[in-house]
Amino acid sequence: MLLLDPKTLEPATEQRIILYDVSWEQYEQLSDMFVDEFPRMTYLEGTLEIIMTTSPEHERLKTLIARLIETYAVERLINLNGYGSATFRREVVRRGSEPDECYCLGLLAEVPDIVIEIALTSGGVDKLEVYRGLQVPEVWFLG
Repeated sequence: MLLLDPKTLEPATEQRIILYDVSWEQYEQLSDMFVDEFPRMTYLEGTLEIIMTTSPEHERLKTLIARLIETYAVERLINLNGYGSATFRREVVRRGSEPDECYCLGLLAEVPDIVIEIALTSGGVDKLEVYRGLQVPEVWFLG
């Protein structure tokens, strides 16, 4: 059994920038240019959220949830394929995101079947609307 002592967790301090009136072309250029620089970018119809840093608490929770999901899949013989935090974007609906973790049930597909988002802070781009536009069937917000 894994127990987390809340006193040992650092506060959720994520640094984010939100830009408005960003064209799809600008989003693609920034996303490609800074692919290894920033943990996450989310784009919704001209609004771009850039998460500059994630907190240790965020990363611990993400890893814990991923381990639980993957262990469950192994125990239940579920064919689960992970994408990790790959970038998914569709110009036609002007949406793009990099989930904390995501999986396909069975074969890999154009978009994941399940997206996991650790939500320790509020505000920013409406990620559920982003994933709805990307046609991701299941989105789990945990935090």
